[in-house]
Amino acid sequence: MGSYHTRVIRSLAEFQACQASWTDLYNRCPQHRATAQHELIVAYWQAFLPSEAVQVHVLVDRATEQWVAALPTYQHRLWRMLPTAHNFSSPWCLGLTGLVSPDHDATTTVNELLTSISRTGAMMLTFDLVSHDDPLVQALSRTADSGSRVANFVDQFQVGKTVLEPTWEAFTKDWSKKRRRFIRRAGEQLGEVGSWQMKTLHSADWSEVESAWAKCLEVESLGWKGQNGSDLAANSGAKSYYEKLLQHLYQTGELRFYTLELDGRVIAYDLGYLKQRVATSLKVSYHPEYTSYSPGHVLNSLVIQDLIQKQEADWIDTVGELNAANMKWCRESYLCQRVEVSLDNWFSRTTVRSREWLRVIKRRLNEKPTTVAAEAAAENDG
Repeated sequence: MGSYHTRVIRSLAEFQACQASWTDLYNRCPQHRATAQHELIVAYWQAFLPSEAVQVHVLVDRATEQWVAALPTYQHRLWRMLPTAHNFSSPWCLGLTGLVSPDHDATTTVNELLTSISRTGAMMLTFDLVSHDDPLVQALSRTADSGSRVANFVDQFQVGKTVLEPTWEAFTKDWSKKRRRFIRRAGEQLGEVGSWQMKTLHSADWSEVESAWAKCLEVESLGWKGQNGSDLAANSGAKSYYEKLLQHLYQTGELRFYTLELDGRVIAYDLGYLKQRVATSLKVSYHPEYTSYSPGHVLNSLVIQDLIQKQEADWIDTVGELNAANMKWCRESYLCQRVEVSLDNWFSRTTVRSREWLRVIKRRLNEKPTTVAAEAAAENDG
């Protein structure tokens, strides 16, 4: 449309110079991802993509020169051949999409961004580990429904939402006696070992926060993540990113950092942030030596009680895949997906369609075949 023009930022220095424009757009967007702040996008770029071809596509209002939408991507080779644009996403940070101003039609602005990406020669845009509820993902869905583009929405996993109540009594009203006894007994058993307490590090001095975080990294390295090499301490880029994230969120007042200590020793922690009345839990872990005492559940109950008492949040985003442990706390969930979108040419549309065809073929091949002999045996058994 004539009222917009696009801009492509290709260097970290150029992006750093655009902090005011990015921050203005970020503040206008109704979303709870504090990791989309300019300083943390820079930190992500430096930690995970220092040698990648990064492109930040920006849509600008011609009349005001105000940013309307922005989408950070990096170049990825599909099948080691076809250039594609990929969102910022890693196992240590839930996938980031982009920012879309609510004051403009999201479908129109997203189409403009996709056209900008197409001009760079990319064959497809891929979002990984993104929420189905994300405004940009919703706009892509509407674009696909209109028939103007081809899009694949691949379900990855459900993410737990711990919906909070006005009081702890209301939050636990539907718990079974067994569940109540389990939480109470876990705290009592810890008390038999030593003196335990929860610390709210986000309200402590910065030196205490740094010291506690170093202990938390040690706790994580002792668990299963340390055993398979996926802990932060063993990954320099991820470790650097979280150090910058910790400091920035502390400075903005959005940090929410809790530890459970037993006789002064950290045995569990929950690191996250608070934005738009959503408490996002980025990293949790507990000391494997105390597994039988369920320190993770003890800490989680205390964190929930703290958030309820302070009336700071409406729900907790658990970020990771819904599992047997966090399912006990989550009454709702949202869908995490991979989204593949075609760009502005026939070959791009064919590429995206072929991705779905290959997935269908793979699913069929993985299905257990029913042989003639097996069918005959089944009939004889009957």
